Amino acid sequence: MSSMPSVLSTIGSLSDYEEVRQLGSGTYGDLFVCNRKRDNEIVCIALALHHMHGCHVLHRDLKPKNVFVFENGRVVVGDFGISKCLDLSNGFAQTLVGSPAYMCPEIFEGQPYHFKADVWALGCILYELLTGRCPFKASSYPALVTRITSGVFDPLPLPSRPS
Repeated sequence: MSSMPSVLSTIGSLSDYEEVRQLGSGTYGDLFVCNRKRDNEIVCIALALHHMHGCHVLHRDLKPKNVFVFENGRVVVGDFGISKCLDLSNGFAQTLVGSPAYMCPEIFEGQPYHFKADVWALGCILYELLTGRCPFKASSYPALVTRITSGVFDPLPLPSRPS
């Protein structure tokens, strides 16, 4: 799977990549809310997901802190610690794992889930890139679960003038 340029090899450790910075590190807001276009980064993440899913790998913890940008601009998806290789006959996972703000409703509802869970997380990342905040903001874990499972999110702000 690591033959894909947008998938971080699981051989070695992240410390081997000194020039890597995380999209979701301490300067998270600065990295997301800036004048730089980030459409290439979203495309790279989507291509990485397409490759992983083609290899039957479900990431299950896609979030900004697991997307890395090299100094040369290369974007890779990493941290496969809770990823799962889906069985071709079943093709679903059921374990409650991941980072709550990026988890799809099916996970919280105890339903089987598959690759669409990663696509949901990508949508959350895209929302965050556009707004600088998570789509489902809540003061507690139960409130977060309720917002996600009921689809209650803050709408995207409309631009003040057409571009």
